[in-house]
Amino acid sequence: MAQIAIRMPKMSMTMTEGEVSEWFVGVGDTVSEGDVICEVLTDKVDMEVESPASGTISSIEIESGSVDVGTPIGYIEGDDSGGLGDLLSSIGDAASVPDPATQQEPTMTGSAPAPTTEPTSEPPTSEPTSEPPTSERAGGPVAAVPRARSLATDHGIDLANVDATGPDGLIVMADVRAVLPGSSQPSEVEAEPVPRGGTPAAMPSGTTSAASAKRTAQIRARVAAKMTASASVPQFTVWRDLVLDATGARRGEVSWTTVLLGAYAAALRGEPDLL
Repeated sequence: MAQIAIRMPKMSMTMTEGEVSEWFVGVGDTVSEGDVICEVLTDKVDMEVESPASGTISSIEIESGSVDVGTPIGYIEGDDSGGLGDLLSSIGDAASVPDPATQQEPTMTGSAPAPTTEPTSEPPTSEPTSEPPTSERAGGPVAAVPRARSLATDHGIDLANVDATGPDGLIVMADVRAVLPGSSQPSEVEAEPVPRGGTPAAMPSGTTSAASAKRTAQIRARVAAKMTASASVPQFTVWRDLVLDATGARRGEVSWTTVLLGAYAAALRGEPDLL
């Protein structure tokens, strides 16, 4: 049996760390591949982490707190024959695999040339798949949190037709709920009228409000950290004299602000790194 690492996943291109919020399993619990085992928080989205393999939770390294992307937060004792226990390592190993086109070359033995076998180009055989149409868009797989994918499957919703509001095109629970049959958009929800002379309904309290307050505090702390980091970025002003007589003659009733914005847009198309 192998010790399979549960690593902090990278949920967006800009994510460098995440915060372990809650574990849904404990040491000694048996899990199957794909089971939700914990929840992590980022400055953009809260997401459930699935088990990378089937087995038994052998240790939990990080009960809670922030860790860098790729850091092991726990371990599963199980069969790692599929190579899914350490995804980051497998990606690195894949990069070192030599190109099959350079592995074999025709050789000459004796006086007679060795017969060369040309690779036959066989079209890839497409095997029938039982995956629902919710797993692919026109440009590739659909990124969705596990609960959103499960909810879409239960209601027969094609995730390719769901507008994603999460980071980097990630579909979250709210996106699926918005397209459920009979669901109303947030703008259509009306507050329940309060009887004249009565009192408004009491707000939820207890563990729900405490968890909500904790998440709000965590998000605010991350926003404050980002704002503090941005304050260290040097700021300066560049002055340049430009002759815009020809532009002024052509712009007509268009404002100078519009002209400058057009120039900025053209510059960004040529130098996207300026964004």
